[in-house]
Order: sequence, then structure tokens, then C-alpha cells
Amino acid sequence: MVEKKLNDYMHGFIVDICNKIGPREAGTKQEELAGNKIEEELKKFCDETHQEEFICSPTAFLGFVRYGAIMALFSVIFYWLSLLVDLGWLQIDNIFSLIFLVIAVILLGITVPYFIFEIIRYFEFYDFMFPKKKIEKCYWNDKSNR
Repeated sequence: MVEKKLNDYMHGFIVDICNKIGPREAGTKQEELAGNKIEEELKKFCDETHQEEFICSPTAFLGFVRYGAIMALFSVIFYWLSLLVDLGWLQIDNIFSLIFLVIAVILLGITVPYFIFEIIRYFEFYDFMFPKKKIEKCYWNDKSNR
């Protein structure tokens, strides 16, 4: 019975935040309001709470995906153009085969590290290319054994 009450309480709190504050993209006023409301609620149950401010680029994680996909597509196109020149199907100077191949490698050299570092490793590799925002996160400490 207690578990059901706690579940209903938590669900109601989340619904309340969603309805009163709305969507909360990182770094927006809505996120700050939600953080303040959560901290206010946690103060009822925890020994101490505080908010920590930091700077990040919230759109960087998925912001480069479209550019990476486009560059990967163009690298495939340049690779095939290089191959067509080598096979003689495109009647242009053979130096273009090398140029197309170098362009394809450069595009992949930009795209692959993004997917490895940003997406797989969560390392802020391309964050410098995206706008920075001030973000506050709420932390709490409950030293009791309730």
C-alpha cells in the first residue's frame, strides 16, 4: 500500500512539472524552473540540496549528426567518382581520381571521429562548434537511513 502511494506521489509530481512547466531543453528558463521545483520538493525528504552551475553545449551531442550523414554520403559519392575515373568510365584526367579519393578520405576523417568520440564515448569533441549555455543541476544528500 505504501509503495502504491509513493508511486502515485512520484507520478503526480512528474505530471505536475510537465503540465505547469512544459518541455525543458537544457539551458532554457523552463529547465531552471523545473530544477528549482525539484530542489524545493527534495528539501522535504533530504538532509541537504544544492544546485551546481556549469557551461555546456546541449545541442552538440546530436547537432552534428545531419552534417556527419551528409559528409558520409558525399564521401561515398567521391569514392565512386574516383573509382569511375580509374576504370575509365569517366573521361577526365586521372589526377581527378586522386583528388576525389582525398576528398572522400577527408570527409570520412571528419565524420568518423564525431561518431566515435561524441556518440560512442561521450567525449566533447565537436562541442566548440555549437553555442554554449549555462545549466544548473540539482544535487541532494540524504544521510539518514529512512
